[in-house]
Amino acid sequence: LASIDPQTNSLGLLHIPRDIHLTPAGTGDFIRVNSLLVEGEELQEGYGPYYAMDTIQYNLGMYVDRYVAFDFEAFINIIDALGGIEITTDYTIDDPTYPDMNYGFDPFYLPRGTHTLDGYTALQYARTRHGDNDFVRGLRQIEVMEAVFDRVSGDDMLPYLIGLAPTLLTE
Repeated sequence: LASIDPQTNSLGLLHIPRDIHLTPAGTGDFIRVNSLLVEGEELQEGYGPYYAMDTIQYNLGMYVDRYVAFDFEAFINIIDALGGIEITTDYTIDDPTYPDMNYGFDPFYLPRGTHTLDGYTALQYARTRHGDNDFVRGLRQIEVMEAVFDRVSGDDMLPYLIGLAPTLLTE
């Protein structure tokens, strides 16, 4: 969940763990956060994002007025279009059961240190959770967002991003 404050020119990020259960307004049900989109789509086609936004707003007491949704392929393509992102980790990641895109396994290994990650490796870095937990995973996801911000706010990136805008929007 991102919050932008134009008065202080600041951005706040809150990681909502995928396995946390929230109660949609008007129900006594508890639904996993990562299931809200699907649950909303089952209620009415196109309602999934709004169902998720309403449920998060109801449970956290924060107004949620916009959303951005993209799939894994778009994530990979966007990171690749930016030329990768730089990540520094102070621990080795070894996830032999990292899921591939076809319900199999694609072992993921990343030694500690500083790395420039391509889109697929950045996705692995953001999604892996078998060696730790969902909270550490959330920290990695925030690191990825910060690395994307660092990349797009770098010197001479604006003209490149303007030229890339149609491709990024399509993704």
